[in-house]
Amino acid sequence: MVEMMEEFHARTARTKHKKPELTVKSYVLQSIEACSREAKLAWCWRNGVRVTSLQHDGVFVTGTRTDAQWRTLERALTAASRLACKYRTEVEVKHVPAWTGVRIGDELTVS
Repeated sequence: MVEMMEEFHARTARTKHKKPELTVKSYVLQSIEACSREAKLAWCWRNGVRVTSLQHDGVFVTGTRTDAQWRTLERALTAASRLACKYRTEVEVKHVPAWTGVRIGDELTVS
């Protein structure tokens, strides 16, 4: 695959990307992220967890949960991701503050 990228870069005269091995690494990581995201999404749908947004490597979910429930969700999504991707992935639940200061995981109504 690196040879293919070297040839592509040579034929297209792309000077921005001079390290084809980094391009290949990026493509591999993107593939793993997509696989993991799809596994997380499928798990959430099967288990009644409301997904509100897709990210490049994850999902945003809503619903108030205790810290223990968030940790359980993290472990379940890690297991689903590893099973689907056949790769050691780590899922991390992140409480991301929304523009209103409400963290992701809480329902947010904008009026």
